[in-house]
Amino acid sequence: MRRAKPSRVFQGVHARLVFPNKEDERAVLDLTRRFSAATRFAYQRLLEGKNREKLKRENGPLCTLFGLNTRYADGAIEKAQAPINSAEELGNNPRKAIFGGRKLFEQLKRKHLSGKALLALKREWKEKRQGLLYSRGDSTKKGNANLRLESENGALWLRINLGNGNHVQALVKTSHPQLNALRERVYASLSYNVTLQLKDGRFYAHFTWSEELPPPVHTKANGVLGIDINADPYHLALAVVSPDGNLTRYLTLSLEEVDRASNKGARELALWEIAHQVVSIAEGCGVAIATERLKYLRKSKRGDGSGRVFRRKQHRFAYQSLLEKIHSLARKRGVEVIEVNPRDTSTIGALKYAPQLHLSKDTAAAFVIGRRALGFEEKLPKGYKVSVSRSQNSVSWTEIYTLQSVSPTPQVSVRSYESASVTATYSGPLPGTLCYDTSCQQAAPGYYTAPAEQVIRTWTNTYTRSCPPGYTGSVTVTEQWRTVKYWTPSAGGLSSRGTLNFTSTTQDEKKSCRPRGGGRPGGGEAWSFPSRGDFNLGLGPPVGPLRFPPRESGRAECRPAPPPRPGPRPRSGRPRRRPSARGGRGGGPASRGPCPRPPP
Repeated sequence: MRRAKPSRVFQGVHARLVFPNKEDERAVLDLTRRFSAATRFAYQRLLEGKNREKLKRENGPLCTLFGLNTRYADGAIEKAQAPINSAEELGNNPRKAIFGGRKLFEQLKRKHLSGKALLALKREWKEKRQGLLYSRGDSTKKGNANLRLESENGALWLRINLGNGNHVQALVKTSHPQLNALRERVYASLSYNVTLQLKDGRFYAHFTWSEELPPPVHTKANGVLGIDINADPYHLALAVVSPDGNLTRYLTLSLEEVDRASNKGARELALWEIAHQVVSIAEGCGVAIATERLKYLRKSKRGDGSGRVFRRKQHRFAYQSLLEKIHSLARKRGVEVIEVNPRDTSTIGALKYAPQLHLSKDTAAAFVIGRRALGFEEKLPKGYKVSVSRSQNSVSWTEIYTLQSVSPTPQVSVRSYESASVTATYSGPLPGTLCYDTSCQQAAPGYYTAPAEQVIRTWTNTYTRSCPPGYTGSVTVTEQWRTVKYWTPSAGGLSSRGTLNFTSTTQDEKKSCRPRGGGRPGGGEAWSFPSRGDFNLGLGPPVGPLRFPPRESGRAECRPAPPPRPGPRPRSGRPRRRPSARGGRGGGPASRGPCPRPPP
């Protein structure tokens, strides 16, 4: 059996390059310009189907036209292949990629800026389009052949190959926490990739390498830390779940500091701090981390009726970035990461565990995520959904009722989804056809209209519903049903070489539903069908909720259950007199009056 490849983690160090003289910096600037042009050239050739091996040869077009060696040419091809793979994975057209950024390109097209703002925009566009240099690492070439790190007197220097046999050096200045790990790779001659990028007139280097992930130490055998990200209020809900599925502790972490960040760098720093806190909690409890498998959440835009405040909350919701940071940091520290299906986690938590454990809906959702990661199955509690299968006149259908009690007002909400249909194909002459023969076996070509809708029969269904727990009484409901025959398509054309068939559907529909004992004379409110596009669960159009307000005594209603009667009063002892509203001990009319205002 083929062994699976070990999981790997990517590390990186970001640093600034300082050149000892301007001539070396200008030489590197010319090299980045030629490398960026070679990347765009390779991108077009790859779209044309050219062979990669032929492009990076020493006598190939990349080396001869742009003055690069074969390793630089291979790096340009690798950078050109990346946007093509990304576009194919996302289902986009790779020919529409813009090197330098589409956003900057659209701003330059508008021509709405002038002066210093225009010069700054053009400089940023030029740096992103022409300020790239990349070299892939190689352990047989002391870590990297073209961009190699060298240590001199405790300082790191980057030796840059200009592609024509000459070299320049630049000082590496950084205080990155992974700097010692990078030094160890330099001393051991291990491979590392180097990317140079020009920004604001300065060169920055990004050193990256991959390592094998350590084996997980904190697994779900000890329990799970369920994480639920919420946009309003903007916070993380955490719940520690024991291996037997019980809640041991819970807490929340606010994300408002992320929203108040002044720039992108401060925002990323705040997200990393939150990720470190979450992973530290998991390590302290010795448990794994469970999150929802969130790939993409649709975001609203102006003009869709969502509202400005709601759109702002949606667009600030950095769920993907935070989850990636938590997953990456947890794997590096030996914490197992589990992703679960996010379906109905919030609903189950709000309906089942929030009232049972006195939790907020977000903490209850995190508890459901943790239990689902441990393999427990979650279902809605009984009484919230009832499914009944029925049949009548050789027609079967499914009824789904949702019964809720609303407190403190005693009212009952009954929601029903009902439909039944039988499909058949029409056989015989088409409606309104011009036949070629007396038996109408051949119809003339043309455009025909199906028969109109036909109501076959109507009937009434009456039943009694009991009140929910906590209420007494019952309600009688009368439903008006009808069987209707529809034809699809409603119209169609018949060619001289084909036939046209109309399909009929016989459907049982609930026309109205009226409870007896409503809040007004003549009964309660009627049920009516909404639009046909308002389908739910594939079982037919949802019917609006029934409301049963309390009625006067003696009629059908749902009344709160009477409280238990107190025990008999003991005979011995003098009963206490109820204090009056004015503070006295006596009763009478004065005790039932309003409290007087205190003297000024």
